[in-house]
Amino acid sequence: MRAKRIENIRVEVSPRDPIFGVLSEDQARRACKEITAAINRHVDGVGHVTVTHDTVYFCSYCGAKWTEASADYNGGCCDDDEQYNPHPEAVDATQ
Repeated sequence: MRAKRIENIRVEVSPRDPIFGVLSEDQARRACKEITAAINRHVDGVGHVTVTHDTVYFCSYCGAKWTEASADYNGGCCDDDEQYNPHPEAVDATQ
């Protein structure tokens, strides 16, 4: 039977204004580091503050979400991706 345990309860802080997509990755990291420094200066009881990120994988050809384990083939999400199919079906020469 499934059971549940809550772990790693924490506080996450996000910038007031969206910075990803507006700023370059380097600019966004600098902005987050400034927020980190401000938290450390002004908030008591802080154990650790770190800048982290999510990684999103997508097809470099069509932008589709990456769904496969392979780093080279995304299940044929587009014609350009299909050229990397490791198991192409045999072509029937009689057709």
